[in-house]
Amino acid sequence: MATVLSQLAADVARQFSRDGVKVMVRSVDADPPRVDLALDLSNAECLDCVMPGDYLRRLIAEGLADAAQGSVEVTLSDPRAEAVVQPDAARYSSVVRVLDPTGVAPPAANADPGPALGTVAGKMIGFRVDTLWRSWDWVAEEWMKLLVEAGAEVRDWRRVQGIHGEAGEAMEQDYRAFLGSVDAVISGLGNCGSCTAWTVTDAMSGRATGLPSMAVVTEQFDGLSELLAQDGGCVGLRRYVLPYPLDTLPEGEVRAIARERFDAMLAAIGAQVA
Repeated sequence: MATVLSQLAADVARQFSRDGVKVMVRSVDADPPRVDLALDLSNAECLDCVMPGDYLRRLIAEGLADAAQGSVEVTLSDPRAEAVVQPDAARYSSVVRVLDPTGVAPPAANADPGPALGTVAGKMIGFRVDTLWRSWDWVAEEWMKLLVEAGAEVRDWRRVQGIHGEAGEAMEQDYRAFLGSVDAVISGLGNCGSCTAWTVTDAMSGRATGLPSMAVVTEQFDGLSELLAQDGGCVGLRRYVLPYPLDTLPEGEVRAIARERFDAMLAAIGAQVA
């Protein structure tokens, strides 16, 4: 059992080791099943792009429980925290139901992708962009041009990550107002750990208001986006996948990719031109 659990832990750790972030397996115990992990952020170029440790631990534990088909206690040491607080035997069942030590029940799974956009003519299409990925600005600009040519109206809203307190609440109010002003929202770009979490969260917020909503991610982070949607109780969330790496490509090549994939993007959000 210990050997099998060690291999599963190593596989899951590799899945979440990206962009200079390394998840290390420090120890594995078989009886009771327990995995102790640690984050190595020494090579991470963008610490703000790394998901919070507790959230990352929950996702890793969910993936490990699914693979192990049994209860596993998972702890994760995060060097960003002044003190590591070990959770009280958080257990994850074979059906990946998280028994959160805070006592908060996991959200019910919702496989409904939400409404389709339909004909784009006359619709106001909102693009949620960010401050991290210039490639997503280029893609969004190309898609917005094509949507306008098809008779739609477009507008964008820019997410800044890591804003807390009153400024953070003001930003959330502004985003809610943005959602209230559009007929659909396309949220991107999921191209790192933290930005994928924000991308999916903002897409789910649009879905919760009844809007046709879609998260756009790169291939490297599609699996993570799926886990995040499951964790948010929205397994049916529409997602569209762009190539990876994208941000290192020349601007002209990125814009060409956007134009080539416009029809596929429309299909993913259930849209068509007249």
